[in-house]
Amino acid sequence: MRSSSRSISSRFICHSWLFFAVIFVFPALLSAIVVTDDPADHEFDYTSEFAGVGYLSSAGGTTGVLISPNCILTAAHAVSSMEGHTFTLNTDSGPESFNMVEKFINESIDLAIVQLDRSTGLPGYEINTSLYEVGNEAIIVGFGNSGIGETQASLYPRGVGRYGTNLIDRTYAGMLVFDFDENTDDVMISSGDSGGPTFMYIEGRLQLIGIHTGTSDYDGDGILAEYGDRGYDARLSAYSDWLNGTIPELHFLEGDANGDGVVSAADYACVQANFGKSGTPYILGDANGDGVVSAADYASIQANLGNNTVASAASPIVPEPGTLVLIISGAVMLIRSRR
Repeated sequence: MRSSSRSISSRFICHSWLFFAVIFVFPALLSAIVVTDDPADHEFDYTSEFAGVGYLSSAGGTTGVLISPNCILTAAHAVSSMEGHTFTLNTDSGPESFNMVEKFINESIDLAIVQLDRSTGLPGYEINTSLYEVGNEAIIVGFGNSGIGETQASLYPRGVGRYGTNLIDRTYAGMLVFDFDENTDDVMISSGDSGGPTFMYIEGRLQLIGIHTGTSDYDGDGILAEYGDRGYDARLSAYSDWLNGTIPELHFLEGDANGDGVVSAADYACVQANFGKSGTPYILGDANGDGVVSAADYASIQANLGNNTVASAASPIVPEPGTLVLIISGAVMLIRSRR
């Protein structure tokens, strides 16, 4: 792949933004979760706090992250076609795959919520809704190929979970922006990491702040990612209204406060441990999905005690966009002006 003369190779789906520039992308030549040291030192397994991040077989191999026991958040372009594709998590008994059955596409940014065919038994991650991200260290996670920033050698296979840190440098047009700086501990995203999460510890809790959507090619040589490039995430705090409006439409197990796929006595303890917290619907402890952990959640558990299957109500699927549309011309100007 060679980048355009505008030095942009980002893969953003923002089809409602009329001032976007369309750029053709061939992902097969890109590497991903590129680091400054040894990629093997950045791998994680099912015992990690990132065990809810998994591999999507769609779009050549991409990434998704659990936001509930049976729903993931990812990039819309990562699930442009879901038929025959799966979401796979590493578990103590080996890889476990889940079929993708429904998707909800955001019309303004490269973002999608996808429903799985069954519960994973994991609660999903808390989604940040505060404007706290800029200037703070973030944790970047993905399942793409890997290499080192000075060589881009793709010697490490796609499908292995890797993580690392970087600073959130700025925000722009609903996106989080982070640079790949040499002589640091930075990591950078590229193809294969699309749809993966960026986390941050906020108030002592690991929270999901962004979803990987693309990178920019600093020197226009068509090699991603190398020192000087930039990564872009959909900024979840900027889309909290969409998330809060869409998540309740999905098929959750009412009363399942701890997200293990079963309504049991353990859910009472989960409510007690998280009592008073609030955020997006079905955060840990929120058994009734109102976004607040309160006494009402005890009643929800009692009413559904013993249930272990997700109700199958019909929900509309937002049509996926027919075309991949990439980074806005304004972002091109931003990159040029910063260089």
